[in-house]
Amino acid sequence: MRRGCFLLSAVLMLGLLAGCGGQQEELDRTRIRSDTTYLCQTFPDRVTGTEGERQTCDWLEEQLEQAGFSCQDGTLLRQSFSGLKGKTSENLTALCNRGGDPVLCVTAHYDNVEGSPGARDNGAAVAVLLELARCLGQEQPEQAAEIRLIFLGSEENGYYGSRAYLESLSPEERERHLAVFNMDISAATRGEGELVCCTLGGWEDGQYREGDIFSPAENRVSQAVSEAGQKILGGPVPVVHGGESDHVTFHQWGIDAANVCWRRLEDGFPVLPSEYHKPEDTAETIDYETAWTTGRCVLEALRLLGGEISTPENDL
Repeated sequence: MRRGCFLLSAVLMLGLLAGCGGQQEELDRTRIRSDTTYLCQTFPDRVTGTEGERQTCDWLEEQLEQAGFSCQDGTLLRQSFSGLKGKTSENLTALCNRGGDPVLCVTAHYDNVEGSPGARDNGAAVAVLLELARCLGQEQPEQAAEIRLIFLGSEENGYYGSRAYLESLSPEERERHLAVFNMDISAATRGEGELVCCTLGGWEDGQYREGDIFSPAENRVSQAVSEAGQKILGGPVPVVHGGESDHVTFHQWGIDAANVCWRRLEDGFPVLPSEYHKPEDTAETIDYETAWTTGRCVLEALRLLGGEISTPENDL
């Protein structure tokens, strides 16, 4: 059965991220706010192929090095690739428990569109991903899985960053990838919207099932996030059908993925925020409680995923 080789290591996952359950409160809301503000004010132009995008990647690398990750020891990887019209962009990956099995990814793109500071899309999610890196660190002796925290470039013009990441992997490496938690527009205006999981498909009974707008596809990611929401928010996180971010690429390669994001639901359908791709998408207009909540749910979902895949009947 698919990924059956992960069964033994998955049993250890409850212990693996037990620390994360306790570390949730270590996600610093103030730092998420300050990092989002710094990104949007210091690098307002993070468009693919620009100097601003490269400088943003430099800054992210510095932050991850301060958190203990290193290019020298292989826990920090910087990958250059060619995107739309040959424009150069970069991915930056921090590895927690390098060499573990399976691989769980958390992703967020750091580029933006011209004319928008990109606080919701996607500065706040990048700040949350930085906080996850600081919380997890590069070494967790109890951990069975390898967690890859991936800062993706060139999302806005065609998901080139996620595509380059996957194309750089061997078939064996891709097979190790069990779940991808994508974060895009993972913060909201106060009182607007709710946390949802946007999915396109998922593994079920050994087959990969496509979803649609009337029947969204559950997968490992959405199930874990929904369960985390039940614990943290007091209710499950809705699952809706939706693309428009890097989880699309992982879906196309047959890997369970979902965009953990904030949306206003109208008749059950997700609606993008009014500030989307506009000059009004500024750091000052975000409710950082929503960004912090996203991070907490992702951490808890990672822990719960270990329990979900530890029994034979749930193995895919």
